[in-house]
Amino acid sequence: MKRKKIGVIVTGLILSGILALSPAVSLYAEDGTVSVYEAEADENLSGQQTGEDESSNQPSDTGNSDIPSDETGDTGNQEDNSDTGSQDDADTSEDPQTPAEDGSDEGQPGDDTQTGEDSNPGDDQTGNDDSDEEQPGESNPGDETPEEPEEPFTGLQEQPDGSWYYLIEGILQDTYTGLVKDTDGTWYYVENGIVNFDATGLIKHVSGTWYYVKNGVMQSDYTGLIKNIDGIWYYIKDGRMQSNYTGLARHSTGSWYYIKNGVVQHGVTGLVKHVSGSWYYVKDGRMQSNFNGLVKHTTGSWYYVKAGKVQHNYTGMAKHTTGSWYYIKNGRMQNNYTGLAKHTSGTWYYVVKGKWNSSYNGVVTYNGKYYTVKNGKKVGTGMEVSQVSMYNKAQQYSSQTKWLILVDTKANRVGIYNGSKGNWTQKYFWVCTTGKSSTPTVKGQFTVGSKGKAFGHGYTCWYYTQFYGNYLFHSVLYEPGSMTDIQDGRLGINASAGCVRLSIGNAKWIYDNIPSSTKVVVY
Repeated sequence: MKRKKIGVIVTGLILSGILALSPAVSLYAEDGTVSVYEAEADENLSGQQTGEDESSNQPSDTGNSDIPSDETGDTGNQEDNSDTGSQDDADTSEDPQTPAEDGSDEGQPGDDTQTGEDSNPGDDQTGNDDSDEEQPGESNPGDETPEEPEEPFTGLQEQPDGSWYYLIEGILQDTYTGLVKDTDGTWYYVENGIVNFDATGLIKHVSGTWYYVKNGVMQSDYTGLIKNIDGIWYYIKDGRMQSNYTGLARHSTGSWYYIKNGVVQHGVTGLVKHVSGSWYYVKDGRMQSNFNGLVKHTTGSWYYVKAGKVQHNYTGMAKHTTGSWYYIKNGRMQNNYTGLAKHTSGTWYYVVKGKWNSSYNGVVTYNGKYYTVKNGKKVGTGMEVSQVSMYNKAQQYSSQTKWLILVDTKANRVGIYNGSKGNWTQKYFWVCTTGKSSTPTVKGQFTVGSKGKAFGHGYTCWYYTQFYGNYLFHSVLYEPGSMTDIQDGRLGINASAGCVRLSIGNAKWIYDNIPSSTKVVVY
């Protein structure tokens, strides 16, 4: 601007009067002398503010400094218009202003748009305010309340072409690539300062963390698996890649996959541990929810898996995919165990090194007793040592029926067997009373003959079965006609007149179940 000297030294009173009459003057002090200058408009400024004309220094379109636009009024020279102090609520890239709908921020009420000038309705919009004439409706500048300058805009802002720029104090961050949080809490992927709405995949933030972005927007509500452009699948939780996670993760399809350090392990087949502590069977990284059978762990042990999960609480027999059955205890196959193993059905099986031996027939021990095994399954009840001796003896005899009875007169025991020669199974093993030394029980091989409900004089014996002449199986002695009052109930000794005495229940079982012609061996 040009300055023209038009005044002389005057008193404070005269100067006050002049200033009141002419607002378009300024004071200039030099060497203690006050001079009055008339401000003239510079025709070459084209509306730009130099900072010398303090009375017209209004901010231009606050919030849009340095943003590319189609309008030419904003030159970007805003140094003298900005607030030199930082406001306490200044926005950062973490909490930007909400972008205006038309792509630009609105100024203070009464501001003009995009010109950087203080013009009133009816002005020629040239930016020149050197007219000495007062325009109709124009108020005296001295009567207006000065407006507070606004800080340049920081955050995401839409441009006229529809793109969104990331600005810090009005300056496009064209070297920044990463995530930026909008005022609504949504995070956007910014590439070289511009939101990239075409980006979909994993994006690395400046913090080093990877996030899942879809169409430029961080998917903070997404939890699942996503395939990145590198072809690798990653586990995402709340939009963030879980690089420290190892375990199983559910895909949106419903399938579960094994994750290690946030990456799906497609090359893993075997048993893996979930964060819950449970173990699962995965094949090519995918949990086999339809699999039931045995799976070998990397340690060499085999485990029973049901619906893809190791059954640590299971004890019993389990069928492998090969068709073989194995004994499982607490979910683990007992490959060092040989003996009887109980299945959940209640059936006992004979296993050798953990595997069921379906062809085995014989006697095996279990918890101090002997058991008969037929085709790999336990039959009958457990036997004492004396029972084993009788059992082995029974195998050499044949019978015309499927039943066989042996009587040990020394041990006073009766054995009931079912089956056939060489394949007899003990059904019962009872204590009995055989003949005393003066009237011993006959020894040899006999067959079952007649039967009757009772006999006796002065006593009653119930449910008799004849095996030779007057030698019978019958109950102990009861009072005549009674089934409750026992006259002589001794068992386990040699005390009879030659018959084989039994409890009334056992005598009745032979009476009811053993057919005629059944072989009886007394020794």
